Amino acid sequence: NNGNWLCGARVIPGNYGNFDSRYVRDVRLGTRVVQTMQKGVMYEKSGHAITGLGIVGEVDGDDPAVFRPIQKYINGTWYNVAQV
Repeated sequence: NNGNWLCGARVIPGNYGNFDSRYVRDVRLGTRVVQTMQKGVMYEKSGHAITGLGIVGEVDGDDPAVFRPIQKYINGTWYNVAQV
């Protein structure tokens, strides 16, 4: 009545096609993106992680920051994650 379902044993689906397709099956980092950092400017790319910095001395406007999008695999398709 309330939507809860109790099972006293294992649940063994007869068809896994719909059972697993809605869930994240894998996670990876996508294609490398390089952004030159300017002095005093903050960089943030939606859904990306910083994977590298090339700083020699001070950040003087020609130092690279390397980003890669975080991707999730759902139902046979890779998607970039969104930033909340």
